[in-house]
Amino acid sequence: MRFSFFTIFFIIFTMNLFGKELKEVSIETIPKGVTVIINGKVMGKTPFKKKIPKSAKLTLKKFGYITVTQKLSNKKNSYSFTLVRKKSRVDFKSTPTGATINLNGKNIGKTPKKMALDGDKTYIVIISHKDKKTVFKEKISPIDHTTINAELRDKEELKKIEYDKVFSENRKSNNITVSHSFKNSSEQKNETISFKDTIKKYLPEITNCFFKEFSNKTDIPAQINISYQIYPDGKVHKVVIEDSNYRDKEDSLNFCVISVFQKIQFPKQGEVKNGSIPIEFSFE
Repeated sequence: MRFSFFTIFFIIFTMNLFGKELKEVSIETIPKGVTVIINGKVMGKTPFKKKIPKSAKLTLKKFGYITVTQKLSNKKNSYSFTLVRKKSRVDFKSTPTGATINLNGKNIGKTPKKMALDGDKTYIVIISHKDKKTVFKEKISPIDHTTINAELRDKEELKKIEYDKVFSENRKSNNITVSHSFKNSSEQKNETISFKDTIKKYLPEITNCFFKEFSNKTDIPAQINISYQIYPDGKVHKVVIEDSNYRDKEDSLNFCVISVFQKIQFPKQGEVKNGSIPIEFSFE
């Protein structure tokens, strides 16, 4: 008997796949929609019913679930598997700490907190603090290890923190620009006298005036113009705020700067000197 090429091909295909005989196998899983892999080849999703090699290696995969691998029996045609959800560790953190964590509408405690969540689920996370207006809200699908950092400080608070950081860095280096000139009161001639070394000794105290004011406000003035007199003995008198970026010249910052200048001991002079100095605060 002679067989056509197509007949021979059909016999081979139906009786032998990868060198093995075929049999019909049905596979059910909980949950459904699990990817079925036979001998390393993706064959479909569950519920599954197809012809496969009698001797085969089965792999079941689904996102968020532990992968199942099993060698199928030659004598068994029907299989049922229940996949186990993969757990993901989630770290809940917040600034400040002690914030309430709400997960899918349920209060689960306060930050910081660690817990295991199902890897195939979606969660709505809301983190809030009784002393803060800002609320953290996010949708998550945890994979392996997830960290949630909730920043609950408002914009003004964050701005002030950043300003304090910048100010502190500049305060350490005494980064205040000080320029000064003096007028000879008797001859009414402009005369420049260098008192940089004297002023430099008091820079930390002058800086501290700005620092104390800055700790309470984020819009401090950049410049104060002071006039004063230096007596022949080098002591300072008649310290006056001539101009300030503060409209109110009676504020704590100006008084603080005045009190520092009243302590300055300049070198002795032959006569009274009228001095003026703009004190400039800068982040540059």
